[in-house]
Amino acid sequence: MSFCEKMVAAGRLLGRFAWAIGRNPSELKRLGKEGAPAARALARALAASAAGTLGPAEAVWADRIESLRRALSSSSRVLSLEDWGAVAPGKSAGGGSGPLIVKRRVSEICRVSSSRPRRARLLFRLARELQPRVCLELGTSLGLSSAYLAAALEMNGEGGLTTLEGAGEVAGLARENLSRLGLERRATVAVGRFQDRLPGLLEESGPIDFAFIDGHHAEGPTLEYFEVLLPRLASSACLVFDDISWSEGMRRAWGRIAADPRIGIAVDLFTMGIVLMVPASSPRCYRIAAV
Repeated sequence: MSFCEKMVAAGRLLGRFAWAIGRNPSELKRLGKEGAPAARALARALAASAAGTLGPAEAVWADRIESLRRALSSSSRVLSLEDWGAVAPGKSAGGGSGPLIVKRRVSEICRVSSSRPRRARLLFRLARELQPRVCLELGTSLGLSSAYLAAALEMNGEGGLTTLEGAGEVAGLARENLSRLGLERRATVAVGRFQDRLPGLLEESGPIDFAFIDGHHAEGPTLEYFEVLLPRLASSACLVFDDISWSEGMRRAWGRIAADPRIGIAVDLFTMGIVLMVPASSPRCYRIAAV
């Protein structure tokens, strides 16, 4: 890690500390008292995630996925990436004219781009508690977060995930990983730029119950995806935005989404933001250091 990267990481750590000590510790309890069943389910998921709670069968899935993560983190395989997303706060990989073609070891992609175990397990808990049928993910990477979501759907006994990845070779490996775990019937990997493929995918699907937005971490695109998704959401849908503290632009984007009068409840976890399309009592935005 370079000196600049270390300084950025230190700044984020200090920011998280300042955010965490400023939150109301009773927020999670208040969320659990909301009238909407989805809000109470969200509170249960956050509490279980913070406690690291997994049932025996759930732990088996987590162990299998984390075993795959360890294999990927030591892989020397090299992939070519068409990188359309943000490579650093405030910078765009493609420069607006096309993707940046780069070669990366699978081990590096796993380290840099894959959802960390604790965040991925939160997605698992959310899907277990909310019981979504139609799920969408923007930003597949190697398929680890996809696997947690698909495993939750498999345990639920219903539902399917469509996950969209911009890099063809990465998407191919994600398919291999999902198949290796026996989750290919729960998860479909689509390839292409979000802005190109997303409208068609939404036309083909029913109302979206759950969406995880984890790619193209920039203010403008994040707000665009929110606007495109909004009319396609089920009445009690859940949206999860990753890396909301990635940059000042992402913080602004999340701030606008959390304050949007068309949503019901927003939960700020500092690293992730969660939106529920349900009626809410006051306050509408909760700040919870649960992950």
